[in-house]
Amino acid sequence: MGRPESLELLAKGSELLGLDLSPGDLAVFDIYLGKLLEWNRVINLTSLGREEDIIVKHFLDSLSCLLSGKIENGQEILDIGTGAGFPGIPIKIVKPGIKLTLLDSSKKKIDFLLQLTKALGLEVKLVPLRSEEFARSDGRDLFDVVLARAVSTTPVLLEYALPLLKEGGYLIAQKGPKIAEELDRVREASVLLGGTIEEVKEVKVPFLPERRFLVLARKVAETPAKYPRKAGIPAKRPLGMVK
Repeated sequence: MGRPESLELLAKGSELLGLDLSPGDLAVFDIYLGKLLEWNRVINLTSLGREEDIIVKHFLDSLSCLLSGKIENGQEILDIGTGAGFPGIPIKIVKPGIKLTLLDSSKKKIDFLLQLTKALGLEVKLVPLRSEEFARSDGRDLFDVVLARAVSTTPVLLEYALPLLKEGGYLIAQKGPKIAEELDRVREASVLLGGTIEEVKEVKVPFLPERRFLVLARKVAETPAKYPRKAGIPAKRPLGMVK
C-alpha cells in the first residue's frame, strides 16, 4: 500500500490533467504501485524507487497521453514495448472501455503483466512478441491507436507502429525535447510508411519539470507490404536516416 500523500499527489496531478479519479481508481493505482515495487526487487521494471517519482514519472506521464484527444472508449489500443505497463495500464484504469493489448518481447515482463492485470481486475490482451513479428502476423491493420513510450527514436517507432494501425488510426509517441532533432527524418519515414505527422504537441505533466511532447502520426494510406522489415533491421537502419 502506498502512503496517503502519494495517492494525494496522484489525485492532484490527475485533476491538473483534467481527470477526476474516483476512490476506486485510486485504489487500483495503489495496488499497481505496490505490485510494481514488489516485483521490481526481482526483475528490473523501473529505475525509480520512490513512490512520488513513480506517481509523477510513470503514472501521470502515462495519463498525459489522454491530452492527445485521440483515445476513446471502444477503441482497439496497442501499447508497444510496454515494459511494466506504461502508458497502457494507467490509461485503461481511467478509460476501462478501451480494448487494450500490451506487447513486449520480454517473457519476464509479460509474466509480471499477467499477474498485475489479474490483481487489478483488468481485461487486457498480452502479446509476447516484437512489434515487427506482430505486424507480420495477427496484428497488422488492427488498431485504432498505438502507444509508445521510451521505446526508440521516432523514425523507428513509425516503422513499428504504422503497419499495426488501421487506416485513419494514430500513433501516439511520448517524447522529450530532443524530438526537434528528429523531425525532418520523421516526416520522410512517415511518407514511406503511409503516414503523416499531424501534430507534435507539447504537454505539461504535473510536477515534472522536463518538457514532454506527444508525436501524433496518422496512417493515411496502406503501409507497403515490405514494412516492417525483419526484426532488428528498423533499429539498425532507420528509415529517413540512412540511404
